Amino acid sequence: MSEPQAGSGKVTLFRQAAPGGLTYRIPALLYLPSQSAFLAFAEKRASFRDEHAEFLVMRRGQKDGSSVQWGPVEALETAMLPGHRTMNPCPVYDRTTGTVFLFFISVQTHISEWHQIQTGMNAARLCCVTSQDGGRTWSPATDLTERAIGEELSRWATFAVGPGHGVQLSSGRLVVPAYAYYIHKRSSGDKGSLQRIPIASYCTVMTAGRVGPVASFWRVCRPPSAKWLRCPTRTTAKSYTAVPAVLNGAGQKPSPCLTETGLRNPICAQSCVSRRMDAKEAS
Repeated sequence: MSEPQAGSGKVTLFRQAAPGGLTYRIPALLYLPSQSAFLAFAEKRASFRDEHAEFLVMRRGQKDGSSVQWGPVEALETAMLPGHRTMNPCPVYDRTTGTVFLFFISVQTHISEWHQIQTGMNAARLCCVTSQDGGRTWSPATDLTERAIGEELSRWATFAVGPGHGVQLSSGRLVVPAYAYYIHKRSSGDKGSLQRIPIASYCTVMTAGRVGPVASFWRVCRPPSAKWLRCPTRTTAKSYTAVPAVLNGAGQKPSPCLTETGLRNPICAQSCVSRRMDAKEAS
């Protein structure tokens, strides 16, 4: 097991082997209060290129007081489809049943995101594995694409979930963040006009709600006593938008985007399970 670095309280969970070689991307972190445990996920890639993604890896951290003891890196061997690479881990915990749902996309091997965008031909599938024992064992992968997206998929060049984690609402509904490249029009000899939009993905029933014109990676968080979700996302303009969207009720639409500037790294992929909030944010 790895120990936190002395005095810093920080530990590197997934480390690049060498520049240009084996690397880890798209992290996701989940806390299981019933077990006082953290589950950390990432993509394992042969290089930084998205088409060189291979499979998902995980580390389990056991909380002991103010410290966390981390186990070894484990490959999630069931989280994959034949002939596909596994990307974008997005876990969510169902506190009612104690089930961990790990959503991810499976993309046809060697087909890049850029190729899908240019051709308007989607090569991604929405998949999920589950764990009933806090991430120690995982079910076989289930392809949810038709059930969750349905005919809407024909209007997407490609899509992805996360990165980061989903949340559970007080109603019990699971909310999984996702984004898609939307094809506005398609005609003979025309690749179509594409727009990247973030969507709110509800477990097994995807309810699309556009919350930004050109946004991609986004995540959701919910303060303990709040009746709204905060949905930070990044835009192709490399700014940062924070959307305090009210999503507690079925069918409710997100509020308009609010652009935040001056961030140190507005396009960094990250996963956060808690932070201090000031009085204004909590209200």
